[in-house]
Amino acid sequence: MSEQYRQKRDVAREIVRIVEENGADIAMRVTPEGHVERLGTDRRIEFTFKYRGFLFAVRAEPIASGCSVRVHANLGQLPFSIESADDRANALAIVDAAVTALGGRMRIDAGQSILLLEDFELDGPFELATVMSKTVELLVDSKPYLELLSVVVKPPAFRRPKA
Repeated sequence: MSEQYRQKRDVAREIVRIVEENGADIAMRVTPEGHVERLGTDRRIEFTFKYRGFLFAVRAEPIASGCSVRVHANLGQLPFSIESADDRANALAIVDAAVTALGGRMRIDAGQSILLLEDFELDGPFELATVMSKTVELLVDSKPYLELLSVVVKPPAFRRPKA
């Protein structure tokens, strides 16, 4: 039996052992040296995306019963009355309606930034698909308000940091 075959057999046995002990959804990887490493449950999912011109950030982490998720977006500054009293009044009306409909997920902070924040916990396995489906659910609920806000509020300009 060749050494290469023996190494592959040992890796396969180690993978089977880890799966039997932890379940099929356990995260692991094979190192370049041929060792199997179980990835810790301290991993997290982080990503950003743009929707209706607004930048969203999502962060999810595993917890004992499933995962904890935060979806955050800075939707822009509340327009000043001197810039446009109508835009300010319309933005306040849209945010008021969104607060009522979305249960307080949208708010205006002390610096006059309009924010969309959602913190929630999900039961079950820590999977990207679950995080994505809950994020999409928030977007569907928020879509009418985001569409209206995009007319009266300028989303903040985000630039990638230079390397």
